[in-house]
Formats: sequence, structure tokens, C-alpha cells
Amino acid sequence: MNVEISEENSKYMYNFIKNIIKECGPRMPCCSAEAKGAEIIRKEMEKTCDEVVIEPFKCHPRAFLGFLRISISFLISSFVLFLFLPILAPTSQITQLFIMIIDVSLNIIGVWILWKEFFNYQEYIDPIFKEKSSQNVVGKIKAKDELKKILIFSGHHDSALQFNLLRYLWIGYGIVLFWGLGATFLWVFLSTFILIAVNVVAPLAHVSAIS
Repeated sequence: MNVEISEENSKYMYNFIKNIIKECGPRMPCCSAEAKGAEIIRKEMEKTCDEVVIEPFKCHPRAFLGFLRISISFLISSFVLFLFLPILAPTSQITQLFIMIIDVSLNIIGVWILWKEFFNYQEYIDPIFKEKSSQNVVGKIKAKDELKKILIFSGHHDSALQFNLLRYLWIGYGIVLFWGLGATFLWVFLSTFILIAVNVVAPLAHVSAIS
């Protein structure tokens, strides 16, 4: 279905968005400027909607990008711990096994957080970040006759947190993301393989050779 937008409507949308930016400035999630933007939208929607309400809700705005630091911290800690393994446990096999289990566990936790938050878009570790108040603006144009279908139009009136990698690297962001994810999953595989090979396969092979 082709939808044509008239020049008048196009200018109206552009000027409305421009006015919100001018009046409110940056509208970080859960800040007063975002709430001011919601109020402007409410007043505008009241001109055409049968019912308009401000719907408050709670969220954790810093979790949107904050989970990356936590996930990467687990992965880097795992790699550093592996590098220092010969120093931490030069002779004790039991200590080496214990450290390797911790090492692999850090990897799994880091990837699990990444998988939940980034790939599944779930608010998995959001509760560890500070909770703040925000709001939706909900406008309803009610049916004059029998209600058969419901059309929902939605959008953001906040300003998203700046993603520095995307801003400064541009196309390089995709390359960094690809290699970063590749290195992450490769390290998880290698650390798990080393744990099994050194502490399970090698001892079994040694016992088999003796017998």
C-alpha cells in the first residue's frame, strides 16, 4: 500500500519535532527535559485525540549501554586470570583446576549477559542500575462505530544515550563489532577446551598409558 504524505503534513511533522528540540533540548531518559517533551506532545495530541493520558513507569536508563562494561569486564578478567595462571598456581594441579573453573565461569557469565541484553533485548541485569521515573504519552482516537481493528503508532520522545563507538568509528563500528564478537566466542571456546583438555583428557590419557 502506497501512502502519500502531503507537503503540508510533512512540514507540520518537521516543525513539531524541531519545536520539541528547541524547547526541551537533549532529552535524556528519565530527565526533566524528557518530561517537558512529553507534556508538549500531550497538548498537541489533545487537539485531535478523544483521550490523552500521561502514563508513568519505572526503568533503568543507564543499563542500555552499561551492560556492555559489565560483560566486557567479565571477559577481560577471564583473559587476565588465564595469563597469570602460571604465577598463581605454578605447581598445584588442584589450584590450577580451581582457577580454570573460575576462568571459564567468568567467560560464561560475560557472554550470557551479552546474549540476554544485546541479542535477546531483555532487561536481564537492568535492576542493578539505578531505577528512575519516566513516562509515555498515550492518545486514543475512539471508533465511532463498531470496533474492528486497532492501529497503534508509537515512537520515542527521549534522546538516546550516545553510542561512542558508532559516533566516532562510523563504518568501523561494524568491523569492531564483528571482530569483537568473534574474539569473544573464540576465547570462550578456547578456555573451555583448555579446561577439559588439561584437567580431564590429559589425566585420562596418562592413566590409560600407565595401565
